[in-house]
Amino acid sequence: MNMNTKKRKRIRKAPLAVLAVAAALQAGGSPIYAHEGHVHGKDYSGHWSEPVVASAIEQKLLSGYQDGSFRPDSSITRAELAALLTRAFPAAENKHTAAFSDVRSGAWYEKAVAQAVAAGYFSVNEQGAFRPNEPATRAEAAAAFASALHWQEAPADKLQSYKDLAFLPAGDAGKWLRQAATQGYIGASSDGYLLPQQPLTRSEAVFFLADANAALPEDLKPPTAAAEQQLSGTIVQSAKGFGLKVKQAGGGSTVYPLSGSGASLAGIPAVAGIETGTATVTAVAGLLPGKLHVLKIAPGKSDVAVSALKELDGILIEGHHSGISDPAKHSKACLLMPGCASSGFGLSVLQDDGKYIYYKFDARGHQLAAVLIDSIEKKTNIAIHVSGVTQGGTLHVASLSQDISAVDAAAPGDHDANEAAEKASSPHH
Repeated sequence: MNMNTKKRKRIRKAPLAVLAVAAALQAGGSPIYAHEGHVHGKDYSGHWSEPVVASAIEQKLLSGYQDGSFRPDSSITRAELAALLTRAFPAAENKHTAAFSDVRSGAWYEKAVAQAVAAGYFSVNEQGAFRPNEPATRAEAAAAFASALHWQEAPADKLQSYKDLAFLPAGDAGKWLRQAATQGYIGASSDGYLLPQQPLTRSEAVFFLADANAALPEDLKPPTAAAEQQLSGTIVQSAKGFGLKVKQAGGGSTVYPLSGSGASLAGIPAVAGIETGTATVTAVAGLLPGKLHVLKIAPGKSDVAVSALKELDGILIEGHHSGISDPAKHSKACLLMPGCASSGFGLSVLQDDGKYIYYKFDARGHQLAAVLIDSIEKKTNIAIHVSGVTQGGTLHVASLSQDISAVDAAAPGDHDANEAAEKASSPHH
């Protein structure tokens, strides 16, 4: 195939998985191997990708499943993507003989995986595992395509900006995802996210290939969707962190992870009672593996009158350090310490005279701040927006939110907190 790259001024936006599906996959859901089969049911008939799927099947670039389905909206696995790329870009007979710890001999994908790794499209982890059955994320898929297409890096001033640039993986994966979106091969969300950890779908993969080969039918435009979604439920805690338990229309409930690996305040006495009320969160799946990324969190029911609300911007901090002269230098690491958290979270707001005034959150605001902290990526200068009502020195919280686009550009003087000052002011370090 002639796979010459091309550039477009407009961005095509591919569909995003429903939040629940993306969260389940990131949380460790098991996709099904695409055993070689023949598509006879045409479950892609009427799908936005029908022309490119039909072409891919005709050219035997991507086969169906054993039950005869193609599953255009299912995540493409790493093994399936390896097969697609090695069929689209056949090379000389591969002599790669390295063993993979999780690729069984005789598997339908064995040869394709070996060729894809030898060609540099994919890599294995430190344990020698290829992870054939895991969904290929948008970032690693972009890197694989870029390698196969021999892309040249675009100048930075030619690349478009997105809300989640700070969440792109380091190295080629993040670089090529941004370039692929700018050139229109892979879609950003309608609200401006690249979603590097979201799985790429099978239809998106064949669209990418057809677009790169200048073989798209005229006016083929994948649908688009917003990445930011609102969910209401009950905050729950487990050994893995916080989650949001949401009742489903058909009965039962689903727990969406709000915490990933790493430090969390889940389960400690400092946030006891967090499960006593409901909460509404605005979150994004696909920024980090294993969890929804919380942008905004609010009590499910609030007694605060809307007419009385104040909108405040400031630095999230706890009571032990509410008196420091420069809260912007305070660290997230300290916020996560149970001893510090037990003093209560609050907001330090910069005044016109250059000094800060501290508002301590009410009990529910304190609890919700503990959840939001798990989705904050900055190490210092933990700036957030709070909607609420002040009464004396207490801030009755109606909502807490962060702006992740601000993570990409650190504020002047943003650096690790002064550990000596923190130790001197708190006995809990």
